[in-house]
Formats: sequence, structure tokens, C-alpha cells
Amino acid sequence: SNPSYGENYCGDILIENCHIRRIGFDTYGSNILLQNNIIHSDDAVSFGAAMTTVVVQNNLFIRESVGASQLYANGAVFSNNIFFRFSPASQYGTLNNCVFNNNLTYQTNNDVIVGGTNTGNNNIIAQDPLFANLNYSASPIYQPLLYNYRLQESSPGHNAGTDGQDLGPYGNNMTF
Repeated sequence: SNPSYGENYCGDILIENCHIRRIGFDTYGSNILLQNNIIHSDDAVSFGAAMTTVVVQNNLFIRESVGASQLYANGAVFSNNIFFRFSPASQYGTLNNCVFNNNLTYQTNNDVIVGGTNTGNNNIIAQDPLFANLNYSASPIYQPLLYNYRLQESSPGHNAGTDGQDLGPYGNNMTF
């Protein structure tokens, strides 16, 4: 607990190679690394407004249908992620002073990533990631035992990461 603010404090956290349904952090904390995960959520994904050194890399953000996702962060770095039906630029979430590099968006309600106080480069906007095996009309869309979320070699996200590897949870020298 942080006695200055009366809120919970979290820090020095690594979340890696997980299937995550919902995730959120309290307002105060530092040194959060979220990498190589599949985040399946129709709700908010939140990194508290006063958190520092938040890195979100090589994840797949996926939701069941195109809709209003909620992403909250201040000063976070997002790189090498795939946002499939989960918009990083939500009208409900708040993103300030974030950096977005080498991310891909597809079938979201707002595919644009950079805007306002956010910056970034080399993002792939509104392009099919070409997953190895996925029925786009399936319900539910997230079925890890049925579908393969790796990228095909013809995918725009193949070898498109900041490190020259695939975007999403199978890049970054990880086998997930």
C-alpha cells in the first residue's frame, strides 16, 4: 500500500506467456512488463494513470466482436502487438503520452492508433493479420484449442516487429 495516496501500489511485475481474460492495475506503480500474452477481453484493460515504466509488447488483444473496447494508459510503450477487434484508440478508454510502434490493428471500431498526445511509427492499420487458422465468423472467436493464432508467412505482421520478428505473442524469441 502506498501511504501517500491510500491506494494499492504494484511494481516490478512481469506477466508473460499467459492467456488473460481481464487485466487491470491500480493507479500507482512502476516497472510493469506485459509480453507474449493473449488477452481475450470484452472489458477494459487498464494501466493506472500514475504508473511509470509500463511496457506492453508482443501480445494479441482479441475480443469476440467489433465493439467499444476500453484501454487506459499514461506514458506506456506498446510495441509489436496485434489488436484484433480490440481497438487501442477507444472512445471510452484514455490513452495519453503513449508510444505505439510496430503494432497491427484489424476489425476494430477505430483502427487508428496514433493521435492526441500519443506518438509512434511503423504501425500497420486495418490489415488482416492472416492468422494460420481462424474462422472469422466463429462464435466464440477465441478458442485456443481449435484455432492457431500464429501468423502466416504472407501476413503483414510476419517479421514486422521492432526486432524483425513476428508481431503478437509468437514474436520476441518466444514459443508461447
